[in-house]
Amino acid sequence: DDAWEADVLKFPLLRALLVAALYPQIVAVEMPVSKNGKKVSAESIKFLTREEGSNEPVTVALHPSCVASKQVHFTSPYLIYHERVKTTRVYLRDATPVSPCALLLFGGGALVSERGAGKGPSKGGSWRGDTGEDNDVISLDGWIRFRCPVSTQNLVRDVRAQLNMVLKHKIESPKLAFSDSAKGLMEAVAQLVSEG
Repeated sequence: DDAWEADVLKFPLLRALLVAALYPQIVAVEMPVSKNGKKVSAESIKFLTREEGSNEPVTVALHPSCVASKQVHFTSPYLIYHERVKTTRVYLRDATPVSPCALLLFGGGALVSERGAGKGPSKGGSWRGDTGEDNDVISLDGWIRFRCPVSTQNLVRDVRAQLNMVLKHKIESPKLAFSDSAKGLMEAVAQLVSEG
């Protein structure tokens, strides 16, 4: 029903759907370490994306016309962007923060487990409260890495598979209402992407 969809499809879920639409146009945000309590400037923030066909990150900048270009605090270490332009350097426009969970559930790339790979620093950081007891990593397309236990990785894969089935069914039959189980899944996914 329409009221249910209006409640569930809030901004975090819409941002997650942007991941599905715009993937692999992802940017990793690397915040500099503040020294002596000094404020971080927008110019000191590093933005990394990857070139098509490569897993090596390249440094880019947010275009001055992008609202996020003046930000010094981001709600997520990841942004999704719409447009990439090259003038004096490579700029990205129309960037918005997306949660790590949204990347894992809606990113179009392959999810790969890397047993014991989390012993060093992970570019993606931890997801869902890494306790340091488990050094397993799940990566999205071999580029964005998240430290999390194998049990969480399996759960992410299961939820992602179910989500893909529900969305495929909805795309094929847009006038059909969600089933009760599909509504439950969508509510759970909305909660997950809202919390990060």
